[in-house]
Amino acid sequence: FVPWRDLARQTAEELSGPPFNFNVEVVGDGEYAKEERADYTGSKVLVCVYNSACQLVGRRFRLKLVDEAHHLEGVTDQSRASDIRDQVTADLEGDFSATFRDQENLDFTYGLDDAIRDGFVSDFIVTAAWLPDVPVRVKAVAALLRCYRYDWSPALVLFNRTSCAVACSKYLRKQGVRARFIG
Repeated sequence: FVPWRDLARQTAEELSGPPFNFNVEVVGDGEYAKEERADYTGSKVLVCVYNSACQLVGRRFRLKLVDEAHHLEGVTDQSRASDIRDQVTADLEGDFSATFRDQENLDFTYGLDDAIRDGFVSDFIVTAAWLPDVPVRVKAVAALLRCYRYDWSPALVLFNRTSCAVACSKYLRKQGVRARFIG
């Protein structure tokens, strides 16, 4: 979910090109005729403008991300926020915002490098790998994580199957690497 149409189009463009090459649809981009007849069943990724969340009410997804989530706080029209927060559900959900709730005591001279060093934020590098679902591949991913744990820490690894995530975390723990399955 994103608050503006231009951000929806930009996000869709990023996700539909390399390295992801996802089949992406935008919900709420102003093409009303398309949206009235769309069921979006062929899309791997939907990018939805906040104001069009009502079109997805009752749907369930594997992953729901809300960009610029601070725009949903304290809004006078709570129906839009409710549609996004409560009426569109997902197995995993995440909110993203670069705006602080309480800006009164912020130190704007405190840089990103300092915040990363001090452990307040993580400088994530996204690496996407599509691998066949076989035990050998899970061990290969675990071996890579173990080998590069100091360079890649902290790391968040997502699997499309719970069994693979559990197996990877168990294998890493056996190898002395702190790992945990979050389900």
